[in-house]
Amino acid sequence: MNHRSPSKNNNNNNNNNNNQHGTMEEGGSNYQTMAEIPSTPTESHTRSILKGITWRFVATMTTVVIAWVVIGDAGVAFQIGFFEAILKIAIYYVHERIWAKIPV
Repeated sequence: MNHRSPSKNNNNNNNNNNNQHGTMEEGGSNYQTMAEIPSTPTESHTRSILKGITWRFVATMTTVVIAWVVIGDAGVAFQIGFFEAILKIAIYYVHERIWAKIPV
């Protein structure tokens, strides 16, 4: 702790330091206002599609296994899984795009 009384130059240095690194109350942020904080990038269309495809694979295989256990016919189970996958990829994509439009 510095017990010297602050001089005018010392105050200017402290103010400059606060502008660069923020104060403890601000959590050491480099930003003085919320308007200065860069926004996070939005989810791209390609990323939404890839997420939908990978999730659909996992979810569809789960559906196929459940259908196979319940029905006892692997062929019918894969048919159910095929139609379920096509329909739900489209539904998931629309769901992601709606959420991408909602402000954070």
